[in-house]
Amino acid sequence: MASKGEADAGTATNLKEGEIKTETIDNFAPQMNEGREPGLNPSVIQPTADAVTRKEKAVRASLLFLNKAESIVASHTIMFPEFKHWQDQIKQILDSIERPRVLVGVLGYTGSGKSSLINALIDEEMVVPANAMRASTSVVTEISWNDSDDPEKAFRAEIEFISEKEWKAEMDILLDDLKNATKGEDVSINTGSEASTAFTKISAVWPGVTLDKLKGMTSEELFQEIEGVSNHLDCNLDISDTSSKGISYWPLVRCVRIYTKAEILRHGLVLVDLPGLGDSNTGRTQVAKKYVKNLTYVWVVADIVRAIDDQVAKDLMGKSFRRQLLMDGKYDDKAILRKRKHTEDDTTDLLPENEEQSSADLETPEKHILERKHLVKKRAHSVKPVRALEKKLAEMKRTLKLIRNDIKAACTQAQNRYTQEHLKMDFENRLRDLEQDISHDNTDKRQSGNEDAEENKNSVHHQGLANQLHVFCVSSKGYQKLAGRFKRDRIPEGFASVDDTFIPGLQQYAAASTLTARTKIADTFLNDFNLLKLSVKSWAENGSPNSLSSSQKHKLQAMLEQQLGILNKSFGCAFETTTFRIREIINTDILPTLKDCIETSTIKARQICRDLTESDTSFQTWKAICRRQGKFNNKKKVNYDWNGVLLEPFLECLANPWDRVFNVQMRHIHDEYSRTIVAAINTFSTDIRPLLHDISEASASNLPVEILAKIPYLQRKTTTKISASMDFTQSQAQEIHRLIEPLIQQHMRPAYQSCSLESNTGALARMKEHLLRHIRTSNENMYKEASKLLKKRLNKMTKTLEGLLSKTHIDTSKNLRKEIEDMIMVAVGKDDEAREKVSRVRNTLCNDLILELNTLETAWVRSASEPVENPMSLNTDGKVEDDSGEDGEGDDFTCDTDCSDGSEGVESTSDEVEGS
Repeated sequence: MASKGEADAGTATNLKEGEIKTETIDNFAPQMNEGREPGLNPSVIQPTADAVTRKEKAVRASLLFLNKAESIVASHTIMFPEFKHWQDQIKQILDSIERPRVLVGVLGYTGSGKSSLINALIDEEMVVPANAMRASTSVVTEISWNDSDDPEKAFRAEIEFISEKEWKAEMDILLDDLKNATKGEDVSINTGSEASTAFTKISAVWPGVTLDKLKGMTSEELFQEIEGVSNHLDCNLDISDTSSKGISYWPLVRCVRIYTKAEILRHGLVLVDLPGLGDSNTGRTQVAKKYVKNLTYVWVVADIVRAIDDQVAKDLMGKSFRRQLLMDGKYDDKAILRKRKHTEDDTTDLLPENEEQSSADLETPEKHILERKHLVKKRAHSVKPVRALEKKLAEMKRTLKLIRNDIKAACTQAQNRYTQEHLKMDFENRLRDLEQDISHDNTDKRQSGNEDAEENKNSVHHQGLANQLHVFCVSSKGYQKLAGRFKRDRIPEGFASVDDTFIPGLQQYAAASTLTARTKIADTFLNDFNLLKLSVKSWAENGSPNSLSSSQKHKLQAMLEQQLGILNKSFGCAFETTTFRIREIINTDILPTLKDCIETSTIKARQICRDLTESDTSFQTWKAICRRQGKFNNKKKVNYDWNGVLLEPFLECLANPWDRVFNVQMRHIHDEYSRTIVAAINTFSTDIRPLLHDISEASASNLPVEILAKIPYLQRKTTTKISASMDFTQSQAQEIHRLIEPLIQQHMRPAYQSCSLESNTGALARMKEHLLRHIRTSNENMYKEASKLLKKRLNKMTKTLEGLLSKTHIDTSKNLRKEIEDMIMVAVGKDDEAREKVSRVRNTLCNDLILELNTLETAWVRSASEPVENPMSLNTDGKVEDDSGEDGEGDDFTCDTDCSDGSEGVESTSDEVEGS
């Protein structure tokens, strides 16, 4: 658990001294200050907030320089053709600037406290409505930084609506639900049934509609009847008018984006409140599942009271969810588990009654006080002893209250420690169980020796997860009250300060999760900028070089071509080796597994179908499931996902090789390719050095030799592109394996449609027969189609990846050629008159550029030496991400570290939030 040192000293000490330190609780992760992750390569240093902030200051100073330099050279591109290349570089650098965007998804069951937690993190009472308020919590809600400085626009929101096609499809389901309402049910009363929910949605967008009018209508007819809805579908709406004019648009909303000035969001953190699991709206739940693949982190929120034993937490980290994280490469570096717990009852709504009761309860004590005063007057000689006793009694009451508060705080901390310990072990054990299940399913398909080797690989790949997992036990309600909000609520017990709620620690940790993204953006900018800066500096400081003769130029050009030919040959060999290995691991690890997936899934699907038909699911539920194409959440929060159940045996067989290929082997191949390319560039640098010295001597200028200073930046630029190709590969892998479920749903559509049409006596039996017959006759073909789709998309992905890797080394070669050819061009001879004119202009430009360079250097030195103002007091004393490169307190912005991509940090949180 990472508190970032903000917690109260006594509490922090107790947590740091938790009984279990090696396997279970990283209670406040003191190793964060060491700047490295446990169990990882010790050379991998984590970015610090100070280092990142200084780099960002350097970026801002560099932007000013770019604008000044561009204005200086803009009118001289004809006289100095190299300026045109500078302008192109400046434009490219400016166009590549991006804002960090770190998506943190808050996932949990409806009412688990997601919205309350987010409100606490952004220090607001009710920006995200809590208590399952329908219009907001049933859709994806993004909360991010508001760039506007207008005080009247401190809050801004955008609404993205669903498409016309999606709304018509949902209306089909809603109308079917109304047609299948229970006899005698009053659907105008929202009882939570499918029919009443359907009527609520339709009447929201069509106020005043009656059930009689809806009878017999098709979705198309209904769509035409509702005025104004089509104007909002497939669009985004920027909220500026808060008035309501009849129609309620909440059923049409896909996503709400809120922009606010919360400090935690300043550097690119985006908190995503996902629709609650178990939400009755299946479509919104599916949106949440699809959104997960885009998240940098996943926070799972649950009640700490139920975190250990209740089925809720187990469902949230259930087998299918864990398998998806495993295949996405996010189980051990991005998944966050958070738990919540109640510390006090919510008494806000009961306050008026409580006040009346309190007044009544006070009558008796007041009578006693009056009687006591009368006795005191009557017996004056007893006044002093009585007052002394009263004072002593009051003191004892205060002491007792403090003791009780300390006891409650100690109990809370003990409960937190136990929860953290248990969840950490459970997190790693569940992954081990998942891998064992997968291995067991494939035992008959492999030789035992290979099986042992695979298990060893997996053990190494996911080793030490418990130590890397972060568990936060927080109280959002306690924090809000102690921060001065919700003034009607009573003061919570068990917290001496806001730090004891551990919301401040979580705020710091969440804000620190942006450090790697910010580092990557700053390093990429500074690396490209330094390439340009070196060109400008060399040009400005070397004056007018002596002219090279035409024969010298051709000789140097020939030598350059020779060295570039050798370099390109090395690049080509590295590329061929890399692409061969990529295709090899796919052909040997994944494609053969697909045959096993088909065989295993075909057999298991029949049993799955029998289990579905033999269950005690009611006729109405069967109808609801089939009308929704296999997915349905009922009002009791029971989730039915027949497509997912049929998908499970296929993914169980595929998950292990998929994880191994895309999250382990593919990264090793990219790393090796990067090392080979860098080595080839080093060799080229050594071989080209004599040529550059010859040009330097012939032109009496250091400009040619100074090109060698650009080599490290060109190498870094290349490795960054290779890292980006790895990101592309993992992104594609996540997308590809998610294509199977829609295919299964499409394949099952005929069975669902047949079942939906059944009614009258014996309908349930006929529905079950439809399903059994469909699975018996076509399930093998369904899985064959899934396998065929995977092969097709993997082949397409491989070709695209090969193109990216090829472009990487081709661009590197072009950049090297361009740098040297531009330098040769500068040294080409000119006639004396032109040379004199050029020299005068050049001297003026050199002075202007040197002045701007000196200003830049001064700004950089100031950025590196000034104390950093960090309002969030960020620390990275816990695992946030592991690929940031080496960052120190005194960053040299002209020698930035490599920002190659890597895993982003295994986190887990435990949360104690009042329900939203």
